[in-house]
Amino acid sequence: MVTGFNNPPGMTPKGRAFVELALWLTLAGGAWYMSGDFAGPLPGYEPGAAAWPRFIILLLAGAAILQFVSKFRKAAASATDDDEAEKPRFRGAGLQIAATFLAPLAYGWLLPKIGHFIATPIFLVCFALILGERRIRLVLLTSVFVYAVVLGIFSALFYVPLPEGSLSFFADISHQIMSWLR
Repeated sequence: MVTGFNNPPGMTPKGRAFVELALWLTLAGGAWYMSGDFAGPLPGYEPGAAAWPRFIILLLAGAAILQFVSKFRKAAASATDDDEAEKPRFRGAGLQIAATFLAPLAYGWLLPKIGHFIATPIFLVCFALILGERRIRLVLLTSVFVYAVVLGIFSALFYVPLPEGSLSFFADISHQIMSWLR
């Protein structure tokens, strides 16, 4: 499906595929570099603390490369078929693209301040709305489901301490939620 969001004016689909690949690989490279802070040995786990994050980073880079190859092939195939004219970009597409990249950064910045228990449900709802979903009931149900699964896996199953927040008001709410979970 060709949309204005996927094909901004002035950029060929092949050019967009290269830009997306560069952005994803830059993100993966930055994450790999930042994981070096905890790359030392870990007692009882020979690969070290950075093994799993780096495995996920490699999966991200691999998925970006596969997506690039797929988009590049599709762009090459559609370049030979000029029957379908490119649709104009919808209004606000640039804002939506910016919000798609800035929302996770804002979430990561807010997480240590207001804690996982408050930041995550807000992020899930906001990100679904940014991506264009307008059925509020579906957004809320999906967000609650994802939030419950994350809490169930990390808090109840593995007992992983999630960030509680450094601001006292939010930390108190996080403590209350944790007491309900246990």
